[in-house]
Amino acid sequence: MAASDRLSALLLRRLSIEKEDNIQRNFDNNAAPLQQLVDCSDVFSSNEIFCGREALIEWARNVGKKNGFVIVIKRSDKGNSRKARVTLACERGGTYRHAKNKPNVEALNRKGTGTKKCDCPFKIIGVKLSSNDDWSVRVVCGFHNHQAAKQLEGHSYAGRLLDGEKTILSDMTKNLVKPRNILLSIKNHDEYNDDVLIMDCTYKTNRYRLPLLEIVGVTSTNLTFSVAFVYLEAERVDNYTWAMEKLQSLMFADRLPNWEAFMSAWSVLVFSSKEDEYERNLRSLTTDYYTYPGAVKYVTESWLTPYKERFVAAWTDKVMHLGNVTTNRAESAHAKLKRHLGSSQGDFESSWNVINALIELQHTEIKASFERSISIVEHQFNYAMFKELRGMVSRASLNMILMEFKRATQVEIDKGICGCVNRTSYGLPCAHELVELIKEGRTIPLDSVHSHWRKLDTTNDNVLSELTITTEIESILRQFADCDEAGKIALKRKLRELACLATTSMFPPLEKVKGKGRPSLKINLSTKRAPSLFEIVESAHDSTSPHTACSVKVPKEKKLKYIKCFPHQIRKHIVNIVDVKADGHCGYRSIAALLGMGEDGWGNIRQDLVHELHTFHDEYVQLFGSIDRVAELVYSLSCIDSFAPYDRWMTLPDMGHLIASRYNVVLVHLSIRQCLTYLPLRSVSPAPLHHKLIAIGFVEDCHFVQVFMDSTSPVPPIACNWRNYRYQCARGWEIPYVPRIEAFRSSLGTNSNVATQETIHLDET
Repeated sequence: MAASDRLSALLLRRLSIEKEDNIQRNFDNNAAPLQQLVDCSDVFSSNEIFCGREALIEWARNVGKKNGFVIVIKRSDKGNSRKARVTLACERGGTYRHAKNKPNVEALNRKGTGTKKCDCPFKIIGVKLSSNDDWSVRVVCGFHNHQAAKQLEGHSYAGRLLDGEKTILSDMTKNLVKPRNILLSIKNHDEYNDDVLIMDCTYKTNRYRLPLLEIVGVTSTNLTFSVAFVYLEAERVDNYTWAMEKLQSLMFADRLPNWEAFMSAWSVLVFSSKEDEYERNLRSLTTDYYTYPGAVKYVTESWLTPYKERFVAAWTDKVMHLGNVTTNRAESAHAKLKRHLGSSQGDFESSWNVINALIELQHTEIKASFERSISIVEHQFNYAMFKELRGMVSRASLNMILMEFKRATQVEIDKGICGCVNRTSYGLPCAHELVELIKEGRTIPLDSVHSHWRKLDTTNDNVLSELTITTEIESILRQFADCDEAGKIALKRKLRELACLATTSMFPPLEKVKGKGRPSLKINLSTKRAPSLFEIVESAHDSTSPHTACSVKVPKEKKLKYIKCFPHQIRKHIVNIVDVKADGHCGYRSIAALLGMGEDGWGNIRQDLVHELHTFHDEYVQLFGSIDRVAELVYSLSCIDSFAPYDRWMTLPDMGHLIASRYNVVLVHLSIRQCLTYLPLRSVSPAPLHHKLIAIGFVEDCHFVQVFMDSTSPVPPIACNWRNYRYQCARGWEIPYVPRIEAFRSSLGTNSNVATQETIHLDET
């Protein structure tokens, strides 16, 4: 007999013997690995007299919950021939009993079936006293033969609804409340109640049209949990880098013939287990579809050549990825998140409330899965080899080990046949390791399982020392001492915003408003993403596709109101013009709207600019030439009437310097007569990516409007007074705009009547 046949016979015989022994022992081996008995006699011993049977039972259950055990009624006696009594026991008491005392081996091996019974001896008895309806309690056995539950989620009895919770359920159901919100409300009323991350961006989640980056992880029980949510300004490398740095700090084409056949060949290629097998499958795919060179070129040049090491099994199976090789979990998390959000027009506060509720529900589900892995032993894992693992690792990992266990008869101890994918990629015993253990008659050791699969609680294993800010405060003091006057002012302003949150200059991102035509009464609340280019192309080629084929249309040039009030050379760069109310405050209304305060925030703009003049009074006296001019500007700004007279209107370039410096923005002023750019006078320039550029237009010689320009548009020259009176630390603001300023000058030419200086004479224009 060949060696492989002898090993196969040995394994089959061992499996058969184990099953027969397990059935005869009535599954006495179901319990978790032997652990020290837990004595709860003291906590359940009481001299209290309870007013009724229900009061006694409620007390026992509450004591059990506080100590990590679920107490159930084992037997109840109404007391016809003796005193009434009730016997209470642990939910894990007793042993598994087969239906009609005839075990069905097929049913026992069915995936997902199991028992939490481990013959726990705990028992207490409540006895009715002779007086009234008084009851007392007596401990018969106060020991548990299993550890206390770390969380009660996952215990069927602990999850039952109380009478009050049933009332809440009934009322909320009648009011058509969604089930997930009902569960969250019930949780709010209930007082009792690692290594691989996946990230992806989703859209249509907020009114500001910012992409939402969702980062998710996976537990040892193969459940997805949310790690972080990040609103990004754009999907660029530096945005993702910033998000990852913050997370780290907190955590420490051609139409294909026979699409199904091609995808089948592609799947075979992707799941190639070895590099030589990958080469053979690639040659096969290239040969079979040589008549479609475009398709072959696309998959080879766009995917396989640059990225095969990232998704082909021959390379990914050499990396510890714990079963996560795609972003599918993040995509499914997007769908769940959007179902909870319900609308794409929410603000940050409402989004936070929904996300927080979603995380609470995830937390409950994860804890329940942990507790099921600890307390419920599936019958299919009832082999002696799993003795050390039952109740100590997740059921998901046990399923993978069981698959390798059944494959062991074909592998023997040959690593080449085994492949060792379970060990390399999942951190679990592979088939050839299990063969060696079977030959030696040993159980699978717990330390052979990766720590990811042994994580069955939500506690933090790393004990953090007490947090202090002493080092940071000392660093700030040293930096403050080394700064010049402008730097000290800027640093003090930032510290004031941290200490007094109401003084912050932060505001929500701009809402992208369509200013043309009558406002639509219907707002698109859908969170469904727009189709990708691949889906559009596919729908155009596939007549059976559910998507409507898209035809390419050349967009018509927009006819914007007031567009003729700007130099014709820059009109093509103007994306939109948004009008504001004409009441003498139009300039300040435009600035307020562009800063995200809403058009009605014009009063705050006036007040802030007055504060700016008072705070830096001496600097502005030098810039504007006299104390009288500063006083005139204060007078012009100090207007709170609903209609502002002519002498209270916004004047440029004076207000341009104030606005740019107060709000730390780049302000572009456009008109048919004069175009200028204003930069902050005193602050240090951030990275160009973080510059905030806003534009206003002066039209018809009497009105200001909001102007939106494309991101590559030329910008007017910088106001000369900025160079004369800026602080030394602010010189970096100009650098990113030099090429765009040159483009502006080139587009206007030498014969233009548009002024690019601060003082002009209207009589000459």
